[in-house]
Amino acid sequence: VVRIRIDPPVAPDQSDSRKFIHPDLLSWVIQNRAEVLFHLIVLVKAWQARGCPGPAAGTPDFGSFDSWRQVVGGIMNTAEIPGFLLNLEDARQAADQESADLRAFLEAWLAELGPRPVFVSDLLVIGRRFFELTGPAHAATIRLGLILSKYENQTHGGSKIQRMPASHGKTQWRLKRAHE
Repeated sequence: VVRIRIDPPVAPDQSDSRKFIHPDLLSWVIQNRAEVLFHLIVLVKAWQARGCPGPAAGTPDFGSFDSWRQVVGGIMNTAEIPGFLLNLEDARQAADQESADLRAFLEAWLAELGPRPVFVSDLLVIGRRFFELTGPAHAATIRLGLILSKYENQTHGGSKIQRMPASHGKTQWRLKRAHE
């Protein structure tokens, strides 16, 4: 993930999509893909014309993504766009915190409800302790369901979230030990 900074003229919760140049950015990109690709190719050609220089001095190493760092960082450097990967440590810390919160949630789920199948609504009290699930129960339940879907079939802290067949029209979830 390479994070970007967006500085809208108003706070996100107050934004009016009509104030954006392209309110539906994805549709605009698809409709204008030739122009977008043209400008990307111009950036690459400029980088090549300068001999394919590397990223700016001080760009952090990026482990096994070093060739990607060299190319993309070099293109950004050539285009004089500063700050490439300078927020890498912040991103890693945020990911570490997210993983820690998830592991703690799974441990609490197992301790309080065990491995039996449950509905998302059964998990809401536990989920509110570990995730930002403010507001009405219905909205918070939907957000928690999205979190479960995001981590479905992944192992965290020795546990795996598993989707079960629907019951009474609602999805059930089960927590199982990864070694099962």
